Amino acid sequence: MKSPMTPRTQAFNNLGGEEAGHGGYYSNVPTGGNAWYGPPQTHEGTITVSPVMEQDEYYSSHEGKGKAPGWGVILLRNKMSENAVNHIVCVGAVYIDTILTYVLAPCGLAENKAPTNRQTSSVPHFPIEDEKLRAKSITRRRGGNTANSLEVLLQLQQHDPETARKPQSTDLHLLAVLPDEDSAASKFICESLPQVKISDVSLFRKQHQEAASSYIIQSEENRSRTIISINQLPEMQGGEFIQQVCNFTGGSGGKEQGWEKAWFHFEGRVPEITLLCVRFLREQFPHFNISVECEKPERTGMAEVAQYADAVFYSKLWAEKNGYTDAKSFLEDRRSETRDGAILCCTWGSGGA
Repeated sequence: MKSPMTPRTQAFNNLGGEEAGHGGYYSNVPTGGNAWYGPPQTHEGTITVSPVMEQDEYYSSHEGKGKAPGWGVILLRNKMSENAVNHIVCVGAVYIDTILTYVLAPCGLAENKAPTNRQTSSVPHFPIEDEKLRAKSITRRRGGNTANSLEVLLQLQQHDPETARKPQSTDLHLLAVLPDEDSAASKFICESLPQVKISDVSLFRKQHQEAASSYIIQSEENRSRTIISINQLPEMQGGEFIQQVCNFTGGSGGKEQGWEKAWFHFEGRVPEITLLCVRFLREQFPHFNISVECEKPERTGMAEVAQYADAVFYSKLWAEKNGYTDAKSFLEDRRSETRDGAILCCTWGSGGA
């Protein structure tokens, strides 16, 4: 039995949010009881802790209901902290998102007349072909799973009091394919993540000036969000990844360059290339942690990549396309397909993660 008021328990309690049946976390342990990850739960006045779980990983006896928001971030942050990770490298794509805000003329107003009492809003419906809409402003921002993950990690570092007390901080790195380093697009991306190491880690395509881009239309009628994306940058190849890693770690396991412990997170854009990358890390840097995303079901090869990972993030869509209607049964069946001790996470929309 452990006290319910450990610092990490307090972190769970302070998350807020409504009670919900969430997706959940499993630790793929070789032996021992149920490895369902839930918040501290009281049973007959006490908290039961699974013998296979650490102090911030609690056994839940009631199907894991609890406060879902933010669990994955806190859980992985704790894992990184406990393992004294001094480098986190996020591998994937970075997009520049363009979002339009429209000014719509009142109903019945002729197109050639100046409108009055203009309404500024999102698109009320998906644009009809050949329809003319007047835009009021353009919002341009940096997006993409990889860059967004780094931004969240930066925020955690800034708000974590433990970070200030540690003698060595965790450096964040972005390994992505970007246009020419002197291009406006690359400068925009680098300026959006000033505390992330990019120039010495990422690959810059000198013959390209435009980054991967998305154009977003949001409909108020049915709350849909339509995204049109374009990416003309050649994808990173396995050999390029290997060369970059050897360059910035110094090779030979990286320990001589201060890479004693590192965490590599893969968006998993091209399964065949991602598989080559994680195999290389397992062989040459066995002390590194690896996490991967299995988000898009059409990327079936990511299931094999997941076998090499210490943490796997599955999407609800991935689970549903594989015939599951709930996260718990899906994650239970994944335990035999992944590494011993792996953290398996599944997001489930309003049900949490």
